[in-house]
Amino acid sequence: MKTIEKIAAALLAVMMLFGITACAVKNDVPAPTEDVTANLPTTAPTAVPTAVPTEEPTEEPTEEPTPEPTEDPNHGLPENFEELGEKAQECVVKAKDIMDEVIAHIRNRPIEFEGEVVPYTAPNHYEELTDGERELYDALLVAAEAFSPYDFKYEDEESLARVKKALFFDHPEIEIYLSVEKKSSSGKYKAVIYLPETRYFGPAEDMEELNAELEAFEATAEYVASRVPDDFSVIDKYRVLSYYITVKTRYPHLENEEIPRYTMTAYGAIVNGYSICQGYAIGFEYLCRKAGLSCRVLKNEYDDYNMHYWDEVTLECGTYYIDVTWADAEVNNFAGKRYYKWFFFLAESNHISNDGTTTTGEELIKIGWT
Repeated sequence: MKTIEKIAAALLAVMMLFGITACAVKNDVPAPTEDVTANLPTTAPTAVPTAVPTEEPTEEPTEEPTPEPTEDPNHGLPENFEELGEKAQECVVKAKDIMDEVIAHIRNRPIEFEGEVVPYTAPNHYEELTDGERELYDALLVAAEAFSPYDFKYEDEESLARVKKALFFDHPEIEIYLSVEKKSSSGKYKAVIYLPETRYFGPAEDMEELNAELEAFEATAEYVASRVPDDFSVIDKYRVLSYYITVKTRYPHLENEEIPRYTMTAYGAIVNGYSICQGYAIGFEYLCRKAGLSCRVLKNEYDDYNMHYWDEVTLECGTYYIDVTWADAEVNNFAGKRYYKWFFFLAESNHISNDGTTTTGEELIKIGWT
């Protein structure tokens, strides 16, 4: 018995020597027999980070592609170009070429000027007439608008001259095709409708041609006025219109020959290309009228054969004269300094209006005006 006890004690000692316990197999990881953390440094427990909700990813805005510039189907011509007649289209195309040149020149040599445009005020010479003169004015206006001849008797030639001036200054678009002709020494007259391009007086027999010429005139004037850039100074706006007439028009120097009818009207300066001072001044006023720029025609009449026409314009700082005829005669183009001698100038001995008008502005410093 003692021998068995000795064997069991020896076996137990061996098991204790190798650290074999009865729970080693059950717990995969043997249980420690001592505190293994006793000699480790103590640290404060760290907070367990909490989960932050993440936002749904947003799509970055994408830039819209820049549209390709679309080509102007009319190539700078008016929107109604295709609706115009052949003659009007031809005149507008010629005007476009001139306006392209004029605007490019002014953009390269701008004149800076402080001040806003003074709007155009339509003339009303009708109000200056007597009751009898207004009656004739009305009758002539009706005849012109109906393209109908009109016979009448009127004994006071000076009064008739006032009526004609009032009618044509108020309606320069009528003067290009209406003429009042004296039929006899007994005071008989006749209002005659004629073609604007007619060299001399004579009734218009081709109404289709009359309408074509009138359409060409209106289309050209409206197109030229529409091309005045909004960003130009007020001086440069007037330059655009003055330069157009300078390039377009020539003064006909005729010897022993009757002056063609069209040279006396706005048609000669805007469409035909030949004009005397009367046509220069009225044509310039008509373009200003279309563009909304202040302007009115002035006249100095010494007698039936000696007279001169020019224009008065109004700026915020006063009134000035523009004589496109004389400016054109100075250089025959718009690229010279001498042009401006007669462009925004003050009243002087050669420009004394019959109605007593004079300029009110101060002389402008024109250094750099080219």
